[in-house]
Amino acid sequence: DNILFLIAGNGPLLPSLLYKVNKYGLKNIIYLGVFPFKKMRYLYNIADLCLLSYDCNPYVSLCLPKKFMEYAACGKPILIISPPCIVSNLCLEFGAGWHFTESNLDKATEIILALAKGKIDITHVGRRARFMAKELFSIEFAMSKLINVIRSIYN
Repeated sequence: DNILFLIAGNGPLLPSLLYKVNKYGLKNIIYLGVFPFKKMRYLYNIADLCLLSYDCNPYVSLCLPKKFMEYAACGKPILIISPPCIVSNLCLEFGAGWHFTESNLDKATEIILALAKGKIDITHVGRRARFMAKELFSIEFAMSKLINVIRSIYN
């Protein structure tokens, strides 16, 4: 009863999701519509956990979705539902959240229930996500990589 899912955006799975919400009469899933980018931070800040789900094809599996970086920058634990990819690897490496494939969604449910019951220190996982953001997505990190590239050109 104390779990509420807020859904925002307009992804390709939205019609199917909304159909199932109506079909099963799920009262704890609320669709908020499409949010302007500048207001997304307000939604992130009220969330206890942020979900990232997508289908990794060979090209997408090498990308970092913007929302992944935003979730981490806000210090939010991240629940990833996707095939293994760079995002899931980073999340697990930094202890910033959890990764599940579609074949083991029951484990994702267990994590959500454990979080709701206070059995997992969500604050610690959020701090790990924020640490990951500082380590990987900061201007200092980008500059150090750029300097290394420039040095390699001149050496």
